[in-house]
Amino acid sequence: MPNLVGIGLSQVPTNSMLGGMAYQDPEHASIKNLDLKNLSQINAEIADTAVDVFVYDTRKDSDGGAWRKRTQNTSWYNETLGTTTRGTRREFPAVAVIVAESTRVTIYDGDDPDLPMWMKIEPNGIIDWPTSNTTRINISALNGILTTVTNDGGHLFKFVEDFVEIMYSSANYNLNSGRTIVDRNNSTSYTTVSNTAFRVYKMVTYAMNDVAMTVLPNAPIDSATGLPIPTIAVATNGGVSVIKDDGIVVDITSAQGGNYNQTKAITITEENYLWWLGDYNAGSTYLRDSYAVSLDNFPSSDFTWNNSSDNVSAGTYYALTTNGEQGEIKIGSGNTWAWNHQERNALGGPAGLAVHKPNIGSENNSLIAAITSDYNTGWMQGDIKGAFLSDTDTASNPELVTNGTFNANVDNWNTTSVTIARDTTIFSDGGIKVTTPGGGSYAYQQVTGLVSGKQYIFTARAYNPSGNPGTDVATISIVSAGYTANTASSTTVDNTIQDLYVTFTASGTTETIYLSIVAAAYNVYGQNGSIGYFDNVSVRLTEEDRSVNNNGLAAIGEIPKTPVATGADLVAYGPFAASSPYKHLVQPYNSDLLLGSGDFCITGWVNNTSTSNSVYEDIITFGNIGKVGYSSMEPGSWFIQMNRAHGFNMYYRTTAGPSDSGWTNHSSHFLTYSLNGMGIWYKITLVRRGSEIYTYVNDDFIGSTSVVGSFTTTNNLNDMKLHIGYEGGTAYGPYISQFTRMALWKISKSAPSAEQVKKMYEDEKVLFQENAKATLYGSSDAVTALAFDEVTDLLHVGTSAGRSEFQGLRRINNTTDAVTTAISASNGLVAEQ
Repeated sequence: MPNLVGIGLSQVPTNSMLGGMAYQDPEHASIKNLDLKNLSQINAEIADTAVDVFVYDTRKDSDGGAWRKRTQNTSWYNETLGTTTRGTRREFPAVAVIVAESTRVTIYDGDDPDLPMWMKIEPNGIIDWPTSNTTRINISALNGILTTVTNDGGHLFKFVEDFVEIMYSSANYNLNSGRTIVDRNNSTSYTTVSNTAFRVYKMVTYAMNDVAMTVLPNAPIDSATGLPIPTIAVATNGGVSVIKDDGIVVDITSAQGGNYNQTKAITITEENYLWWLGDYNAGSTYLRDSYAVSLDNFPSSDFTWNNSSDNVSAGTYYALTTNGEQGEIKIGSGNTWAWNHQERNALGGPAGLAVHKPNIGSENNSLIAAITSDYNTGWMQGDIKGAFLSDTDTASNPELVTNGTFNANVDNWNTTSVTIARDTTIFSDGGIKVTTPGGGSYAYQQVTGLVSGKQYIFTARAYNPSGNPGTDVATISIVSAGYTANTASSTTVDNTIQDLYVTFTASGTTETIYLSIVAAAYNVYGQNGSIGYFDNVSVRLTEEDRSVNNNGLAAIGEIPKTPVATGADLVAYGPFAASSPYKHLVQPYNSDLLLGSGDFCITGWVNNTSTSNSVYEDIITFGNIGKVGYSSMEPGSWFIQMNRAHGFNMYYRTTAGPSDSGWTNHSSHFLTYSLNGMGIWYKITLVRRGSEIYTYVNDDFIGSTSVVGSFTTTNNLNDMKLHIGYEGGTAYGPYISQFTRMALWKISKSAPSAEQVKKMYEDEKVLFQENAKATLYGSSDAVTALAFDEVTDLLHVGTSAGRSEFQGLRRINNTTDAVTTAISASNGLVAEQ
């Protein structure tokens, strides 16, 4: 596919012929504001096969591009024009579109709507070592310097000074001739010299993959050009080499060496962090880890990073990794969330887009968001433990079990050496009684309609009046070939009803589920002549946890899902059932949600349409409140309640709560906010910092209350569940979210700052507007290229479906032709391959 160039904000997404670039009215305000009148006419197709593109806007240079007017004495300014390697204009373009192919670099004149060639740097010239074969080139440009890095060395083309410098694995090289730019295409040779040659930078290795440039505050002025000297960072197969503005080269390598050293992409964030992708996973095309170091306090000597630990405490760097890898910030489930693209504050890879906002000085508490073609998590903060209700699919989540409630009979259930019958002695509305005469006995049903690779949750209520206390347990199982079982067991045999859960990933379209009583020595099949009772047997897709933890929610009943606003991508869950059976979402006991004595954050979006001051709705709860009521709540339990008259209330109990009741002193457990109106989306955020719990609604600080003790318990853990839309029982209430819709609930074991609370609200609220787009355009999650436009503040994300433009967390535009290789954008001018 050719490179296409144009004004990003003026695109017509439906123009398939232009695909990457299509343009509307040249009177578009953004064009006028940027004074790019000529650029409004650009819609050029360049017949190059690019491996990298770079839109170089010299007006962003330190002197605003004034250096272009004082280069009349250079060799390149005075060379013959109108040749195959030089265009018809002498002056360097104010805006240049630089295209790298595998063996050459071409500079196009972006000041001309026809984008004519301005200069070529050809193969076998200065860009290529005579003894090697260049197979790829990556580029960057700043302050009159074009930097090229290749699989075999690199160069700095200094247009103001009219000089070419070398980057290689040894500094003992020099050119026999031709170090001015006019000699760029001469067949030159490099000579090995005994001493370090003039302006040859020794890099950690010669195989280079990416380059990033910036001018740091207080950078020294180059006496030859009058411009501040850039800092140049190069990603290589042997680590990172940084050419500092004082000429010193600092190498950053992995303590593990080998593939861990390989860095395939590098960028500089908004906060002036140098950020690179490391750990080339066994030669694959993605990387599991990335590392960031502040350029404001950059070390002056070589240092290493460590994939088995991190060094944030020493202030050298911090790590952003996939789950299972060491690091301060983690995203994605397993190595599926690995990356091969990086730009500004974003990562892209096969699983989607990740956007990062570091918290300077407290990187453990940074923000990260995951965006794919079908969900957007919003901001996940710090030590995230759950990110729920972030989908964009309004499709129903149907029940896959036939007759799992046994309201009339036990039809559709098969048996192996067991007796089954409908029974109402344990479950009054009907259940199945399974009598097990011996080993290898079970009731089972084959469920169909699954999607391979999708996560499901198998749930059931079980009662086990065991004849072998402490030995026999009720189980539900998914058994695959080879008798490998995913099994959930009731952990007690004290004649109590237990809720059992099995989360599994479908290996095909059909699975078999089993109900049985087993002895402790067995893990699948019935045993020892025992009897078990089961009800509410269900298999549904999980409502997924999009955090690294991947602990999905079980849908009890079919939960309504509708767009949060007309035409919006993001969907809301609810309202939930007003009567039994109570539709809701539940997560079985998860120790991560026992918040302990440290900081935490609970935050989510709610919309309540109740017209009654007497309706109270428990919108999210953790613990056993629904089963035992207030007085017997376990420490660590908490819930957030909503009422038209009182607003939002949080109740909780800690280990320091009264022994007789967790609610003796309501005032110390009560945080409230009066609503401005119903039917409006509100963001609720509860933050514990130290000994205070702070309440925010939207970005408004409402108040705080002191808290002592720990949110933890070791008792009744099976009852310590997370519920959304229902309190989880009838002991007090029940309170059902019958008028409430919800989205983007997140729980962290860390505390965001007030500034982060504001950012989370401001960036997420636009997703709740009419027609708000929240995902990557199209159906593919795989990111093929990234670019950030510092002037328009837009992130451009390429996929096989086209290019998505994000303003913060919201997609504001898209094109419809595939992006295969690279994107670059500046001042609204976009180039892509």
